[in-house]
Amino acid sequence: MRIALLLCLGLLCGLPAGHAAERQPARVKAAFILNIARFVEWPASAFEGHESELWLCLLREDPFGEALDAIRGKYVGARGLSVAVVNSLEETKGCNVLFIPPSQLAWFKERMANKLSAPLLTVTDLTDAANMDGGQGVAMVTLVRAATRIGIEIHLEHARQAGLKLSSELLKLGKILE
Repeated sequence: MRIALLLCLGLLCGLPAGHAAERQPARVKAAFILNIARFVEWPASAFEGHESELWLCLLREDPFGEALDAIRGKYVGARGLSVAVVNSLEETKGCNVLFIPPSQLAWFKERMANKLSAPLLTVTDLTDAANMDGGQGVAMVTLVRAATRIGIEIHLEHARQAGLKLSSELLKLGKILE
């Protein structure tokens, strides 16, 4: 099932099939974030207007670099994807997805209590983390290493508390943590 998701993500983003995750990890991870967003339903109040963009915000740094060019401007439903780096939790107002780089997990964990504007999908990446202590459970969706593949862990209750609805298709692909 996870192999099928990786191949599907590769096809959607124009990546070569096969060992794409090994050759272009940042691009594959960016594609994962885009496609995870496609399986999330935000309440109407999360957007300024019917045609407003969906904002992917990167907390305090951009670990993707040029890999974001592959997803910038793609569509999540009827909304074009825009990307910005935010330097504080106060700046997350207007963001729909907040990516928390592994290097920012401790910073985020210290400051996150009651400071995020809901509804905001939080995503982090622990695929390369040698020690995942302290990183698990921080974000709603976590990219994890599953042997030689990328898998996802989902904190469903966190998403529900934020007013987000996750598709059953996404839930089938990930490991649900309570």
